[in-house]
Amino acid sequence: MRLLRDMIHVAVVAEVFVRAMLHGPHPDGICYEAGTGLAPKVMTIADLVCEYTGGHIVKVPMRPGEPEDSIVSGDPFTLEPLYGQVPSFRSLRDGVADTVEWYRANENVTWSKP
Repeated sequence: MRLLRDMIHVAVVAEVFVRAMLHGPHPDGICYEAGTGLAPKVMTIADLVCEYTGGHIVKVPMRPGEPEDSIVSGDPFTLEPLYGQVPSFRSLRDGVADTVEWYRANENVTWSKP
């Protein structure tokens, strides 16, 4: 079983979204894809989270309808019109480290449903 997911920091997704709104439609008529073009194994991502948190992995069954060999990856070449070049993004390791740090800094925040 292969589960591969392109992971991109939410701050980058927000930046791409704003740039796309300001720029307008892609000149080639295609969708902008906020992604790195890389799709590490989900277990690689989980291992990194555990490395930074000291946690452990608990495997659970796949969600109903999710293909066992599933790959989700964006195409950063679609973002060239927004940046003037094909952007490069921070590493997965840096993104996981920042995310864990954010959660630690905000662990006492309570969230309410709208």
